[in-house]
Amino acid sequence: MNVEEKKKIAEDINTSDEMLETLSKDADSKVRWMVSRNTKAPLSALKRLMKDPAYVVRWSVAENPNTTTPMLELMSKDANDWVRVYVAFNKNTPSHILDNLSTDKSAVVRFAVATHSRTLSSTLERLSKDKEAYIRYTVVKHPNTSMPVLETLTKDEDIWVRLCLLSKRGSDLSEDALEALVKDNLRLV
Repeated sequence: MNVEEKKKIAEDINTSDEMLETLSKDADSKVRWMVSRNTKAPLSALKRLMKDPAYVVRWSVAENPNTTTPMLELMSKDANDWVRVYVAFNKNTPSHILDNLSTDKSAVVRFAVATHSRTLSSTLERLSKDKEAYIRYTVVKHPNTSMPVLETLTKDEDIWVRLCLLSKRGSDLSEDALEALVKDNLRLV
């Protein structure tokens, strides 16, 4: 079989576990990548592929909805930023892993945490102090962000964070905070 034929078989959800297992050991990283993306890939193949030398294979394992919590935990410590990003984007990633990733050195990883529906308000509070404005902006839009954090963000140094707060969450704020925010933003316009 040539590489293109193997890729087609590897991406097919009707391919047998045995064949996916075999293809997960293929010399070509594109074939292994297609196995890692397959939502029917056996857990044993995903466990092998989470250690693959090709980061695109690892990030696809991190993205795969069948990747287990212990696997996500290990992958959240991967040296490659994009693998950690996809751990944070995985809909099944538990909040304790997201909390750990909220202090990641990569802003893109922290951004992914700020967008996740399972991110706790305590994690969002930490992210509301992030040095990157776009992460604070994302915290404003998150439905789990607490009122005290929103009120603190009315004084954010970045006008776009404050304007987002005004347009997306203005009705959630106290009357005093809303009035101060409106006055502040009118002064800057």
